[in-house]
Amino acid sequence: MPSFTKKEQIVILILVILVIGVIGFNLLMDREEDIVYEASTNLDNSNLENEIETKEEDLQVDLADIVIHISGAVNNPGIFTLEAESRVNDAVEIAGGLTQEADINKVNLAKKIVDEEKIHIYKIGEEEIINNESDQNTQTHEGNPADDSSKININTADNASLESLPGIGKVKANNIIEYRAKTKFIKIEDIMNVDGIGEKTFENIKNKLTI
Repeated sequence: MPSFTKKEQIVILILVILVIGVIGFNLLMDREEDIVYEASTNLDNSNLENEIETKEEDLQVDLADIVIHISGAVNNPGIFTLEAESRVNDAVEIAGGLTQEADINKVNLAKKIVDEEKIHIYKIGEEEIINNESDQNTQTHEGNPADDSSKININTADNASLESLPGIGKVKANNIIEYRAKTKFIKIEDIMNVDGIGEKTFENIKNKLTI
């Protein structure tokens, strides 16, 4: 068995340490490359998931759009598509804003609107003309019945619109809204099913109602 001097033993030990160090360094570098690769892969997957989620959100927004019809005292009346949870003010803006003839006191700009809703913006003095029975009779005899767009839709009208009807105060307006929340009006005569509204009240308001 060969024998080494003390100096030779020290040299051999140093060489062994260097070899072990080189091997360890190479293993460490390989591990770091694996970590970088995994991190890059995870980042790519995360970006892909974010893109998918964004597309799904866009699709949900598109499906949630509503279509409304706005008429009366606006610059560009017509049918428009709005986002869900929109308000009357949003409909007015997309229709070009109110005209100078609009009666702002009869418009609830903060009211939420729903799909297929009809919104009519009254002109100043328009209700007084509609409520004038002699004018209505004259129009009927001449073959020009009152425009349905000026009538109040009892399935969608807000409290202020309902309270504008003869004999319909705050309590009856609330009763109408509570009733339709459970049962939709099929015909205007169904309003007589609401508490406080009988045949006499119906006769006074039937020409001003629509569904």
